[in-house]
Amino acid sequence: MGEKGEKLFWTGVDRVMNIVLLGFLWLICSLPVITIGASSTALNVAMSDYVRGDCYSVMKSFFTAFRQHWPLATKIWLIHLIVIAVLLWDLIYYRTGESTQDVLGATVAAVGLMLVFFELLMVYAVLAEFPGLTVKTALVRALDLAFTCFFESLSIAVLTLAVPVAVFFLLPGFLPALPGLIAYLDWQILPKMFQKAKFKKGNREQNRAVRKQNQ
Repeated sequence: MGEKGEKLFWTGVDRVMNIVLLGFLWLICSLPVITIGASSTALNVAMSDYVRGDCYSVMKSFFTAFRQHWPLATKIWLIHLIVIAVLLWDLIYYRTGESTQDVLGATVAAVGLMLVFFELLMVYAVLAEFPGLTVKTALVRALDLAFTCFFESLSIAVLTLAVPVAVFFLLPGFLPALPGLIAYLDWQILPKMFQKAKFKKGNREQNRAVRKQNQ
């Protein structure tokens, strides 16, 4: 193996190790359920820094982001959790019936759950990219990003659904690291989406500079 091949090998090993580590960190920090929002935001922050080469320690980046984003990310997650619970209850309720109204109600609930899932993917990416947002601003910006870059955001949604199925059948032992893999694939697309959406650059650059100082 030449010097170039050896460098590629160790780069690949480093990438896999960080993906696995971030996947485990997300799972562990999401166990209380109420912390899923902060954990998901921290995962996006750490992976964003790693993909862009701004991160010297993904573990430190993850826990720093977890602490910083805990209040806002938790509020947003609890709001979505309530909506998810209502939609799930509706879906279960309407699926027990056989009338046209029941079928329509179940369909609306299922579509609603898909839209909430779709929005959550975007909102955690937005929280990772921009500091100091309010709940309203974060949700509006997530929707703006999703519809401005509809094809790209749809690709992320498809990846998030398809990758777990593929890993389950091909590499079931890799399932605990799945969140890290999904985040890694998402952040191959998200930087271009933020450029395309043309949000104010000042906030993004300030956020990355602050994160570099915290490394």
